[in-house]
Amino acid sequence: MSVFDIESLLVEVSPETRCGQDISHSSEFLEIEALLRPKPPSAVQPKHPGAAQTAEELPIVEPNWAEIRRRAFGLLQKSRHLQVALYFSLAQLTTEGISGLRDGLYLIRGLLERFWDDLHPRLDPEDGNDPTERMNILMPLSAESLSAWDPVRFRSRLFRLPLCNSRRMGRFSLRDIQIALGEKVMPDGDRKAAQMSVIQAAFRETPTDELQSTLYGARQALEHLEGIRSVFRERTPDGSSPELSGLRGDLEKICRVLGEYVGPDPSAPDVTPGETAIGPAVETEPIFTTGEIRSRNDALAAIERACRYFERHEPSSPVPLLLRRAQRLAPKTFLEIIEDVCPGAIDQVTVVSGTSGGHDSGEAGATQT
Repeated sequence: MSVFDIESLLVEVSPETRCGQDISHSSEFLEIEALLRPKPPSAVQPKHPGAAQTAEELPIVEPNWAEIRRRAFGLLQKSRHLQVALYFSLAQLTTEGISGLRDGLYLIRGLLERFWDDLHPRLDPEDGNDPTERMNILMPLSAESLSAWDPVRFRSRLFRLPLCNSRRMGRFSLRDIQIALGEKVMPDGDRKAAQMSVIQAAFRETPTDELQSTLYGARQALEHLEGIRSVFRERTPDGSSPELSGLRGDLEKICRVLGEYVGPDPSAPDVTPGETAIGPAVETEPIFTTGEIRSRNDALAAIERACRYFERHEPSSPVPLLLRRAQRLAPKTFLEIIEDVCPGAIDQVTVVSGTSGGHDSGEAGATQT
């Protein structure tokens, strides 16, 4: 739970200036931006004696996120500014994990919904109230990080957040899972990649309430992300909105990973692979799975998910008809399946198997005399 009262930032600063003064060029704003910039340590031991290190080889000193969060919150109390809200959200993600991201997106959504006309940076009527500047501020939420020197690296930080916590096996992130599955390459110098079996064991050993809490936070973050897009679509003349599909896809993957170990939530909306409670996914990617089918129920659940996918996205496909039949056959005995699939062959099967026409495997077949 955040120690900062986010609700206090969703009321007007004063009746005269609802969002306070624009602090874009204030010393406080510039100090936060300076704190955000990653820095190399003052003294670095070269990899090879006598060789100079390039900037890419230097180990990076992370910013003081607690200090950035404190300063950003203080500045937001004076001025409702979208850029500062983004910095606060980044610090929340880094210090508090998924719950921090959820609270940060809630703040951004609330500021846009309640103060669209007055929020800094203000819209320019002479420019047709073009929201491009605001959209550009939010782009780092979903953009790929091309360098470790990028001060934001929002998605990169999300990928490295531990999703499980096992005392015996360790803590693993979405990035660890993708490396174990061969979807990402292990960078040089990183610790040895964990095996998928170890990661799965770590998830199974993590207390369920911890996994549920993280899953709930990720689902709420998705809702707030869609809320942000909705505000732009409703308030802009052409219905444009920031490109947030990258972050959305990452959160969907996290939800699917955690969902495999938490189990279905009766209170959650019915969601199929490639889809979230807020609508169809932008990227039609395969199910991101970290578990195996270990029981009949797991297998039937997988068939059910496949049926729902085809019924919703390929309604003309005959595949669901065959899968539904497989579902009906799963609990039946061998003879019941034969009778269902090919009724005319049941007499031959009973003769070969030595069972009676009543399909009672405990009775011997009639002996011919």
